[in-house]
Amino acid sequence: MLWGYSPAQDLLGALLEVRPEGMGEGRTVNILLAACSDPRHILQTVAKFYTHDARVTLHFYVAEVLLDFVARQLLLLVLALEPTDRVPLHHKTRLWMEIFANALIRPKTGEYILEKSVQLIHMVTDGAYLSARMPCVDLSQLKYSERDKLENCFKYWVKNNFNISRHWDARLRSKLGTRYDSKNGAFEWDYYMKIKDKPGVLITPNEYNQWRKNGVAFVWLETEYCLSNPTFAMGIRSVGDDLLESGFYGDMEISPYYTFASDCEDEEMLAKNHHSNVKRGTDIFERNLLRCFSEIENQKPYIHVSRDERNLGECVLKINELNVDPKPRLEANLTKTKENYSSIPVGHRVTFLDVDAIRKLPHKSKYREFFDVVFVSQCLEKTLSNSDHHTKFFSMLKNDALVMIETRKAFVDLSKEALKAFEDWSKKIMRENQCEPVGGVDFENDFIVKYRVNRKDR
Repeated sequence: MLWGYSPAQDLLGALLEVRPEGMGEGRTVNILLAACSDPRHILQTVAKFYTHDARVTLHFYVAEVLLDFVARQLLLLVLALEPTDRVPLHHKTRLWMEIFANALIRPKTGEYILEKSVQLIHMVTDGAYLSARMPCVDLSQLKYSERDKLENCFKYWVKNNFNISRHWDARLRSKLGTRYDSKNGAFEWDYYMKIKDKPGVLITPNEYNQWRKNGVAFVWLETEYCLSNPTFAMGIRSVGDDLLESGFYGDMEISPYYTFASDCEDEEMLAKNHHSNVKRGTDIFERNLLRCFSEIENQKPYIHVSRDERNLGECVLKINELNVDPKPRLEANLTKTKENYSSIPVGHRVTFLDVDAIRKLPHKSKYREFFDVVFVSQCLEKTLSNSDHHTKFFSMLKNDALVMIETRKAFVDLSKEALKAFEDWSKKIMRENQCEPVGGVDFENDFIVKYRVNRKDR
């Protein structure tokens, strides 16, 4: 799971809705992101910070289940916080989108990944340099062995021996079986019968079909996608002097569009013509990300400056068919000088926890009634199913804390019975941990449901 299946959330804004009396000046709001897979909530919360009259500091604690996701989040945060004089806003936005969701990328994007992989090696191995280059990021909670594995991830990205086309095609054949030769029809069936009529779905059938076929979610005019995205490689490990990956095990059915393309503040981006979207999910995603990055840096409303923008909702922008032969590779110098500039100053903190944190954190006295907000990914159902474990997990939340649960609304192949089972499980653990619903709780139509901790024994 390389991305989440719910829109980016302003977590501070959501917390203020359940605590209208405010936060208290000068305090720290502690936020736990449990297995979110990507930094979308961090970016959206920091971007919208200026809209709230809250003189607080945000401290995000990121608990992932795989170091591969930590490595990707670090790269995506480095790019998101690049000053505009280093990476212009529109260029930054498209770079981020490609790295985030495209299995095949442009050579220019490949060069950026190589350059930043070298810098990330320096950051992981040199705490002083990390504090200077990315002062908002804290890796001190990671074990030394985990930092070594992160370093291996970045070194593998530099080598980029990954062939995503081979992995994507092999998994397609395995998943579709006899339907592989008629895969376009299978993808169209999934779109029109399982996705199109869901609330909050703004992607076009052409986009979805293309992404299912070759893993390229975002396409622009006059661009060439010819390099594998090394950040899609999973299970990177060292074997002697070699660095190997286990393969690609990410999402191939749901799509990455939901994270930033489920809605838009600009009404013209949501226009329809003959019941079809005038704008693509790609265009909506780009506009939302432009706004997010601009507001992070400037802390004021984003005013869009129109460029050569076209209505491509019904157009098919084709790219080359999958080529399972090895791709040409780029080279980078591992001894490259460290960058001497700092990221955009955000005034908040992001701490990455070790991969066992979701199980271990509740046993540490420091974290008892510590968090103001927790976002729980839908993938943690098995982890939190044990009653003793989820009771300890919820003991880390303050009374009046906000709990946000990602639903499985975006899933394509789950039966109604499976969706109902997840809903029943979620409601059960909320009752057992004295959490009451905030507003309407609709697992079928909402990407996220909210609860508030209300311990009546207080």
